[in-house]
Amino acid sequence: KYALSCCNYNDDVSVKIIDLPEQLNKALNNVKNKGFEKRISGYEIDWLNDNPQIPNGANTIWMSQFLCCFSEEEIIKILTSSVKAMDDTTELLIMETFTDRQRFDNAKFVLEAISLYFTVMANGNSKMYPSEIFLRLIDKAGLMLTEDITIGEFHTLLVCKKKQPANEF
Repeated sequence: KYALSCCNYNDDVSVKIIDLPEQLNKALNNVKNKGFEKRISGYEIDWLNDNPQIPNGANTIWMSQFLCCFSEEEIIKILTSSVKAMDDTTELLIMETFTDRQRFDNAKFVLEAISLYFTVMANGNSKMYPSEIFLRLIDKAGLMLTEDITIGEFHTLLVCKKKQPANEF
C-alpha cells in the first residue's frame, strides 16, 4: 500500500519492496493489478539469515512498524545491512510506536500488552520498545539520527543517515 501511494503521489517515483517471498508475491500481484509493475519491483530477503543483503542505490529506505518484530541483536543486523547498502545521501526512515512516547497511559499499556503477545505467542523475541533502545541501536549500527518527528498521537518517525567516518589527522 505504501509503494502504491508513493507511485500515485509522484510519477517519477520507483519503489523496490523487500520482503519474504510469500508476502512479496502478494504485494507484487497487487502492484500488477494497479498497473505499476514497471515502477514497483521486488527483492526477496530473509532478514534472519546470517548475512542479509539489500540492493544498493536507494534514495530512501522505509521501515514502518517492522523493526519491533525483532530482537535487539536482529535489529542491529538489519540496520547494519541497511547501512552497507546506503550512500552518503540515503535516508533510512523508521516509523514506530514507542512505549515511552505515548500520550495516554492506556496507549502505553496496550503497546506493552501487544509486546507480551509478540514475545509469548508470535515469534518469541519481538516487542514494542521504548525509544531510547532504538536510539542506541541506531547509533550502534552506524547510523546518526537527523530528525525525530512525532506523527499524530502515537507514532514516531526517526530519520537517519549513515555516519561519516571520523577524520584522521
